Amino acid sequence: MSAAAAAQTTVDPKRLLTDREVFALRGLSPQFLKDDRRRGRRIPFVQVGRRVFYRVVDIDAAVERLRFGQNKEEPRRQLAGVEHQLSERKEKT
Repeated sequence: MSAAAAAQTTVDPKRLLTDREVFALRGLSPQFLKDDRRRGRRIPFVQVGRRVFYRVVDIDAAVERLRFGQNKEEPRRQLAGVEHQLSERKEKT
């Protein structure tokens, strides 16, 4: 089975996956998941003792949030805010 076919494999959305299974199905590395748990917890997880698991629906939702170019208006708003701040600084000097 190719990597693309493996990524498209249908899995029960409520099933709990290990970090290695998440990597095999969605391509998020175990190190990325570990860093995410330690820093921001953007991806919800279940911890049982020392073991960590992820629900497929949570992983898929996180992948959608992490996609670039999803909301084309947001970068424009951010850029407009930065331009406004720069123009205010120029006026003060």
